[in-house]
Amino acid sequence: TSTPTPTPTPASVIIPPTPDPNAGVDKEPKVFVGDIAAYVEHGVGQSEIIIDALVLGADPVPVPEANLNVSIANPDGSVGTLSVTTDQAGSADLVHTIFTYGQYVMSVESVQAEGYTYDPTLNIANSMIVDVGPAEGLVAVGSERIETFFVTYDSAIFSGDLKWLLDSLHPAVFDLYGYDACQTYLNQVIDNPVATETEIVTAFGPWNWEMDGRSNLIENTYTVIVTRSPSSGASEQKEVHLALRDDGSLGWFTDCGEPLP
Repeated sequence: TSTPTPTPTPASVIIPPTPDPNAGVDKEPKVFVGDIAAYVEHGVGQSEIIIDALVLGADPVPVPEANLNVSIANPDGSVGTLSVTTDQAGSADLVHTIFTYGQYVMSVESVQAEGYTYDPTLNIANSMIVDVGPAEGLVAVGSERIETFFVTYDSAIFSGDLKWLLDSLHPAVFDLYGYDACQTYLNQVIDNPVATETEIVTAFGPWNWEMDGRSNLIENTYTVIVTRSPSSGASEQKEVHLALRDDGSLGWFTDCGEPLP
């Protein structure tokens, strides 16, 4: 009798790197809202919602003189629109005067910048809810896109979608460990899945990634507090990071084992 050919296990499956269809081609210049947050300042008889936003373009870089339009739905159902032009650092502050407590819904309507095409799918958030009460302070941080990322990440972990997990790693991870090491490591990860839930985005900006005795400054990084829940054992909160890649997509970070020489 002939010996049956063994079926490869998931750990032995080789997934080649996905070729970049845009390699050697100029990137389409896109503009988007990379960071947005709101807080409340109370005054006598009236208060203000202060919205801080950062507009980014390809690579990604700050975009000055971009026109940002944000609508705000008030608790009484009326809707107002705020417009502002970004400064040389790509930053913009919008101020909405309010006279009553309640729920305010902010929505990014559009971004216009000369030489760029607006891509709302890259926005860190397209809308946010600001619950205004008597207390001042930070009341809303844009995190829609972060939450969506980790929902997709969870789905990939539990379904064993190794390709998505590899394709969404930040390039700095491959620079440190190499592609093969990361593939081997992620095969082990999907065999022992852990659920991840976004709690809050705490910061955006440069982050010093220190791993295995190496240090790498990563620009345009979101610092995120998540809750990780293994199939057995107690849940724990942990600080993790996602960073914008050259095309504006999000990349994640992990320890794939032994660094390259």
